[in-house]
Amino acid sequence: MRTLHLPLLIVVALLASPLAARAEEGAEETWNRMHINGAPAGWAHGVMKTGVGESPLVVSTSESEMSIKRMGQTMEVGSSSTTEETIDGKLLRIDSKTKQSAMVAEATYVFADGKLTITTKMMGNERSVDQKVAPDLVGPAYIERETRTLVGTTDETRTFKTFMPDLQSVVIMKVTSKGLETLTLRDGSTLETTRMETSIKTDSGMDLPIAPTAWVNAEGKAVQSLVEIAGMKIETFLVDSEAEAKSTESSSGPTTTPDLFEATLLRENDPIPVPRRLEAAWIRIGKKNDAARLPTLEGPGFHVTPEGEDAILVHAERRVPPADKQGTHPLASAPAELIDALGASSMVQSDAEEIVAIAKREVGEGTTAWEAAQRLEHWVFEHISKKSMGVGFASALETCRSGEGDCTEHAVLLAALCRAAGIPARVLMGIEYLAGIWGGHAWNEVWIDGAWYQLDATNAYGFVDPLHLPFAHLVMKEGGAAEMAQLMGVLGTITVDIVEVQRDGRRIVVGDPALVGPTDDGRWRNAVLGISFAVPAGYELDAPNPRQGMSIRVMELDGTTSEGKDVEIEIDMIDAPADSSFDEILKPLGAAAADAKAVQIDGREGRTVTRTVGSRAQRRTMVMADGALWIFNLDRAGGPAEDAAYDAFLASIDFDER
Repeated sequence: MRTLHLPLLIVVALLASPLAARAEEGAEETWNRMHINGAPAGWAHGVMKTGVGESPLVVSTSESEMSIKRMGQTMEVGSSSTTEETIDGKLLRIDSKTKQSAMVAEATYVFADGKLTITTKMMGNERSVDQKVAPDLVGPAYIERETRTLVGTTDETRTFKTFMPDLQSVVIMKVTSKGLETLTLRDGSTLETTRMETSIKTDSGMDLPIAPTAWVNAEGKAVQSLVEIAGMKIETFLVDSEAEAKSTESSSGPTTTPDLFEATLLRENDPIPVPRRLEAAWIRIGKKNDAARLPTLEGPGFHVTPEGEDAILVHAERRVPPADKQGTHPLASAPAELIDALGASSMVQSDAEEIVAIAKREVGEGTTAWEAAQRLEHWVFEHISKKSMGVGFASALETCRSGEGDCTEHAVLLAALCRAAGIPARVLMGIEYLAGIWGGHAWNEVWIDGAWYQLDATNAYGFVDPLHLPFAHLVMKEGGAAEMAQLMGVLGTITVDIVEVQRDGRRIVVGDPALVGPTDDGRWRNAVLGISFAVPAGYELDAPNPRQGMSIRVMELDGTTSEGKDVEIEIDMIDAPADSSFDEILKPLGAAAADAKAVQIDGREGRTVTRTVGSRAQRRTMVMADGALWIFNLDRAGGPAEDAAYDAFLASIDFDER
């Protein structure tokens, strides 16, 4: 799963913090400290020089750094840019650099006579593209100059058409004064300021879910700014020195930046049976507040029913191409709308020799397009052996060489390989359900014989289940990153509830109490997950607290040994890996795996391992049943009586409970 493309957030925060303090003759300088959810997270520095060069220009430079946490891993994110504009504000050139962990990307944007030339450099590779843009784009110095005229006013507006490098897109910024407001500063003092609110949309009219607010003093300095997005509150504070900007001390509030992945998570209370293998799901999506935006779900496999203005019911279905429509590759003649989904870019280097060679080798001869895409999906899953959240947003080529990354690296690499094989591919961004939570995720869709079908190389099942909800469809070309911003307007602002699921043709109402509980004959059943068993004599049911992790803790059975010591049978369930033998599943158990014994539980194949953890003896039995991997763990085994009770429990299991 994945959180946000963070340099964009840095850029947005800086939009609300115009340069103001004079550093030297002809130059203005600012230092800002940056907080996320109240805790110090980074800094920003800006300098603006006027009258540079033979034809006097205004040159603005900005740089910023953030240290953030994602699922416990710290990632360093940096951004810098230099912008040139004429004295009257005409935008001429932007040079930008972003760094996320070890990945560095550079880009140059040159504006001339209604044409924009974008040149990107990444991993020693350089590529350029041209596109038409409006000839009247303005730079940051002009925007700052005009914005200062709003100080002390109410409901006055200035509108600017400019270029946002991190979106690689022309945007229209509308800044509106909201009158005087008394601001409480970080040291507890107060200051009379003018509140200014900014809205941003692309030049095509697409509203971006980014709305910076700035509090500007009488001299036109933005002393504080705020952007709230995807469950995060990003603030900048104008300070007097570099040391104060870079200080990690906090006068009030938290001192440690919260985990940004946690900020976007949505929790599901009831366990969902084998989510990766579901055939269909009915999911209700609602707004957390009036400002929230409901996502747009497009394409085959999604049927959306509005439920008033604040909710939608999504019927999502798993889809694979019919046997007689699995396509050919390379695509002989691509329609215009697929050109970008077949092309190379600085992020999706499908024309790189390494990528082309791997695609050719793995696809082989005589495969259909769908078979080829599935083979490439599996190769990416196996190749990225280090599943890491410490990678920012690596390109396909970098990921191919490093074998490291999270879901975005899987998705970008698979897109590149499919395109190299002549199969149109896009990157999807949205949310995925996993082990009790919905979180941000990236995966793919490939075009097969006239329709799009989804694949996910993070698990490589060869299909995608209905608990993947795509909110953005990206071709990842230069100049097309604005689509990604839409995802930020959804994460952290919606509620998601799985109402029903379909498994093996059977519709199951999630959370239906009639499907779960003890029976009159001393058994316990869970018809949602498809299991029932007899409770051994002397044991009691102990319903566990919901546990977030890769597995579902279904139930615990508590008993007492003949010596009066506590003994426990723990029951866990997880989606069975797509392509793993028991040898692979047992590897984490180390030496004990060599002594695993084959067993049959209710006609299903399994393995039992006996091991010692500390001073405690354990017996663990793992069984594959209808797409689920069940784990039955006897903890604190004390002797023959406990073993006999455990064996009787295993013998009582029924995996066909409905």
